[in-house]
Amino acid sequence: MVQPIKSPPGLEKRSKNEEYMVKGFIHQTGAHCESKSLQDVLNWVGFPVSEPMVFGFDATLGFTFIDSSLGSQGMVQNFGGGMPFFIGGKQGTITAQSLACRVLGSICEEQTFTSADRAWAVAKTYLEKGQPLVILVDMYYLPYHSTYHQIHFGRHAVVLAGWIPDRDVALVADVEFAEAQEIPLADLKQARRSTSGGKYMAPRNTHFAITRRPDGKHPPLAAGAKLAIQQVVKNMLAASMNYHGISALEHFATSIPRWGETLGGTIKDSDTGKVQSVAATTLETLFGYIEEYGTGGAAFRKLYRSFLLELCDHPEVTGSNVPKAWSPDDVRLVQGVIPILDKDVAGWTDFAKQLKQAVDDGGADCLAELQLEDLATQVRQIATWEREIFTRLSKLKI
Repeated sequence: MVQPIKSPPGLEKRSKNEEYMVKGFIHQTGAHCESKSLQDVLNWVGFPVSEPMVFGFDATLGFTFIDSSLGSQGMVQNFGGGMPFFIGGKQGTITAQSLACRVLGSICEEQTFTSADRAWAVAKTYLEKGQPLVILVDMYYLPYHSTYHQIHFGRHAVVLAGWIPDRDVALVADVEFAEAQEIPLADLKQARRSTSGGKYMAPRNTHFAITRRPDGKHPPLAAGAKLAIQQVVKNMLAASMNYHGISALEHFATSIPRWGETLGGTIKDSDTGKVQSVAATTLETLFGYIEEYGTGGAAFRKLYRSFLLELCDHPEVTGSNVPKAWSPDDVRLVQGVIPILDKDVAGWTDFAKQLKQAVDDGGADCLAELQLEDLATQVRQIATWEREIFTRLSKLKI
């Protein structure tokens, strides 16, 4: 057993059972695992910023539709488990090039390890120096996460912020929990090295160490906000791959009337052996992808709306005598898309709820509860709103 340590300079004892946490680290619940983890650490670094601002500055909002009927079986298997297609409301993920970190004057160092033991040894040295880490884990192996304990998702982000040496237990901050969660080191290592979700979703023992730039430099917040918005505009209107952006959303709408063919049959869960309806499993998972699985609701669109609203009244964006301050025309342009975004958010939520209600009412026969042509029309309307939103935002010049 590891012997209790004396509290290192960067750590503080939080309880009588030798629990150590990074000094000054504060966590509250949030909406999305990545943006909340980044917010926690950026706040610790010294940049007090909201989660919607972190999400918006990181410029990862988008849309992804990967369909096995279009020859993408391998990608669907990696992203969507046994489902015939995958959708997602983002077009990027946390990397060392995190735009939010760069805009806020921070350096994000990414490290990946082939050995979970080595990954923990290095992580422990950061903790001993008093520095938290954003780490990637497979949710399936988190013992405290009963909601998702049957789902392999290897890109879940949490903050490693402390540990209990005499019990071989790590302490992590997770988006849905107000208090630090205990996880035995054996489980943490399994969660970090898991390959069960496929190569695209594997955590690969990856962590991100975020520190303030030593020279203190960062772009004006007002300019950084425009840069982030234009990146999302590019994600949606000028995506480099046909399974991203507005065109992918339109393809998704076109695929819905064929669900009677594509969602037939059953699927066997590789972990539990349980045989399930492909249609019911897919529709329930789609509801989760849109409303529940750490999206903040409406496929991340609620978070993005909060970001835009906060920008329009942020003193470092619209205030007088700030570098690159937005003009009144800039503010009016962004305010003008909010009513359209309100309809977009409501449209996504209503679409998702119809899928969930169909499963609740019809079970394996859930498709009989839906008017597929009407659903397709609804998604086409969402695509129309989003094309208008991002076309308007494209006129916000840096």
